[in-house]
Parts: sequence; structure tokens; C-alpha cells
Amino acid sequence: MTTDLWAAQVKGIEKELSKKKEELNGIKKRLRLKTKEKEAILRKESSIQEDLARRQEDLHKREQVLKKKRADFDQIGRRIRNTENHIVILARDAEQREGKLGSVLQALYKMSQGASEVNLLSGSSSVDFLRMDKYLYVVAEHYARSTKTCQHELALKRSDERKLVESRLEVHQLISDEERKREKIRRLRSAQEAKLKSTLNQKAICQKSIAEIEKGERLIQSLIKKLEQESRVVSYKNSKYVILKENLNFPVQGKIVGLFKERGQNGIEIDAPTGAPVRALLPGKVLYADWFKGFENLVIIDHGDGIFTISGNCSALLKKRGDSVSEGEVIARVGNSQSNRVPPFYFEIRHRGKPQDPLKWILGSKKKRP
Repeated sequence: MTTDLWAAQVKGIEKELSKKKEELNGIKKRLRLKTKEKEAILRKESSIQEDLARRQEDLHKREQVLKKKRADFDQIGRRIRNTENHIVILARDAEQREGKLGSVLQALYKMSQGASEVNLLSGSSSVDFLRMDKYLYVVAEHYARSTKTCQHELALKRSDERKLVESRLEVHQLISDEERKREKIRRLRSAQEAKLKSTLNQKAICQKSIAEIEKGERLIQSLIKKLEQESRVVSYKNSKYVILKENLNFPVQGKIVGLFKERGQNGIEIDAPTGAPVRALLPGKVLYADWFKGFENLVIIDHGDGIFTISGNCSALLKKRGDSVSEGEVIARVGNSQSNRVPPFYFEIRHRGKPQDPLKWILGSKKKRP
């Protein structure tokens, strides 16, 4: 009945342990997926940040272009106003000159009408008339030339005004185009900023989810560790191998030349013939089978229930890592293949990580040393 209860207890622990390990695998899978999701979000965030930086730089350039175009627009406006003022002055000057030219021409006309009367006058009057007529012709010619020059300058200024107005219209159109481009960039930047905000929210949610999953993982791992400890305790108290303690056979036949803890060592040394077979103490699985410094060729076997055996100073290894072995199966040969000197066969037993005196497991009260 006690054995049945123990078996049920062990079975219950193993079942719960298996369940928790499955939960842990599921959590690890979720964590991997969430980690990949976070990496994708981080890549997206980085891409949006780079795009925002480019748009900000483009927007800055547009602002600089707009600033220059507006300055050009204002400068052309000032030139137009100066030209308009100049045109007003020239137009007034031209009007005055035309008025004076008209007065002179009118005087000349009157003088031509009064020429017959002048002929009846004395010689001195005739000379004065001619002088006056010549003077008026000179003045009229001067006013005609200056009026023509003034009108030419006026035409040039009006032409300049038209060109300036056209240039101003062109600059105004360029400003409108730049403003539209700037507004488009601003809209795109706003959209990217909204995207970035959404991405940051996703990242925060993902990080929170990862933290919760990691917390769950730690909890499950803690429960697994506890169950494994309980399993070891139950196994230790009721292990069939513990029941077999003091009734096990020697791994090799030979003479014991070194005892447990005799020279600080964790095992015993047995002087056995070179090539003698080394047998497994109990069934188990090979964890290590290779050369190891200080122990030459070494074999470590896991027998379950926290029990491990270590066989060192072997000449040949007949098993490899991962192989299953049965009780009494030959796993190696005694001796050292690396030198002519043959050191004693070395053997350890460890239980739950602690070195055990092999003679207490092997000799018992009725066995003799080999």
C-alpha cells in the first residue's frame, strides 16, 4: 500500500511537472512571437522616424525657398512703386513740356500772322521781330526735343513697369506653388506623426505583454523547479536505486589503491589490468564520453534519480554521448592510451551533485573489496 501511495505521489508530481513544462513551452513560444512582433514594431518606428526627419528637412528647405521668394516679391513690389512714382513724375513733366511747347508754337503762329504789319514798321522793328522769331524757334525746338526725350523715358518706364508686374506675378505663382508643396509636406508629416504615435502605443502594449509573459515564465519556471525538487525528494526517499544501495557490483575487478577523500579526491582508485572491461553500475544514459584533462578518457552516466557515475583513466571508450546502457554492460576498457604509464582506474558516484563514497554503495556489509 505504501508503495502504491508513493507511486501515485510520484505519478502526480510527474504529471503536474509535465503539464507545467508544456505551459512553459507555450509561454516561450508566445514570448518568441511577441519578441518578433516587437522587433517588427521597432523597425517600423525607425522607418517612420527616418521619414519624419527627411520630411522635416524638406519642410525646412521649402521654408527657406518661400522666405527668399517672398523677399523677391516684396522687392519687386518696391521697384514697381518706385517705377510708378517715376512714371507719374515723368508724365507730369511731359505734360508741362507739351504745354510750354504749345504756348511757344502758338506764339510763333501769332507772329507769322503779324509779319505783314511788321514789314510796314521801321527797320529796327523788323530786326527785333526776326530776333524774337528765331528765339521762339530755338525754344520750340528745345521743348520738342525734351518732350520727345521725356516721352521716350516714360515709355521705357512703363515697359519696365509691365515687366516688373509680370515678374511679380511669376514670383507670386512660385510662392503659391511652394506653399502648396509645403502644405502637402505638412499633411504627410502629420500623417507620419499619427502613425508614429500609433506605433509607440503598439510598442508600449507589446512591451507590457512581453513583461507579463516573462513574469508568467518566471512563475512557471519557479513551479517547475519546486516540482523537480519534490520529485527528487520523493525519488531520493523511495528510489529503487537507493534500495539497491550497498548491493551493487564493482565496475572493474582489481585492487583498491585509493580511498574516497584519501588525497582530497571524490572517488576511489582501482588497480586493474590494462584492457579490463569497465561495466555500468546501473542502467542509464551516457552524458559524456571523451578525453578530459586529469582523467584521460572519461565516461559520465546519468542513472536517473540524481545519481551519476564517473569512470576515468580508460584506454578505450565503447560508448558515445547519448547512448543508453544497461546494468553490467561494458562501456570502456581500463588503461591509458595516451602514454606508457598506466594510472589506476578512477571511479566516482554522485547523488544530487554531492560526491558519495562508492564503497558504501558497492561493498555493503556482506561484500568484500575486489
